[in-house]
Amino acid sequence: MIAFFFLALTLASWAVEKTKWLYLVIFFALPIAAFGYWLDTPGIAWTSMAKLATILLCAIWLWLMRFTNWFSMKAEVNFSFALLVLNIGEVSLVDAYGGYWMNALAGLFLLFAIPPLSGIKLTTDETGTKNFTWQMPWLWIASYTLWNWTFIVNFFPQSVFTQGAVLLAPVMIAAVMGREHWIKGRVHSLSLYLMMAFTWLPVFAMMDISPTAIQPNAALFINAASMILAIAAMIGRYAPQLRATHLRTSSGSRDRSKARE
Repeated sequence: MIAFFFLALTLASWAVEKTKWLYLVIFFALPIAAFGYWLDTPGIAWTSMAKLATILLCAIWLWLMRFTNWFSMKAEVNFSFALLVLNIGEVSLVDAYGGYWMNALAGLFLLFAIPPLSGIKLTTDETGTKNFTWQMPWLWIASYTLWNWTFIVNFFPQSVFTQGAVLLAPVMIAAVMGREHWIKGRVHSLSLYLMMAFTWLPVFAMMDISPTAIQPNAALFINAASMILAIAAMIGRYAPQLRATHLRTSSGSRDRSKARE
């Protein structure tokens, strides 16, 4: 079931971007229609509802950037950055509130390691439709994926396999289509999953495992690995810049020394 769900979600997360009006139905009209039902459904955590609201906002923002000319390029870049910060920040705050400080710190390091905004591109095809991409290093993608999965280990351990499939769907899209498409796959896969899970909780519960399947020592190791990988992503983000600055400084010093000679 997990393998079938992973393949179906990956395909749906890729295909949904190819639509225009159906996209609005899925990510705007359907959530409004189902909101009351979701609120009345027992077993849905408020953190999950908050995450769905945030990720649906990201999906609508992707649509607005692609099919309207309402915003300047600067506004599109800055708001896309703000949404990613919000996505990471809210999860990190929940981790900190729950006492999972290592993963909360991992989220903080990921915030510092967010890839450069210069990697955001909006290209227009022959139909006038804009395509949003954000060049993401594989190290940052890997760190984000482990960090988010660690959050599931901490709070929803029964769903580690299901959520693992949700997290791997955009990685598969990035591997096939290019890592610049990862962030769109992430938005679509999580949005589709949460809406389906909220609507058909008993079906998705069949893919759950025992909440005690992950032992405390294993969970501690996963949290530590998440923090270490996030530190590596942060180093990978700034090390080339620091090295380039050092080389320019060293070169300038040698040039000045030669000039004095």
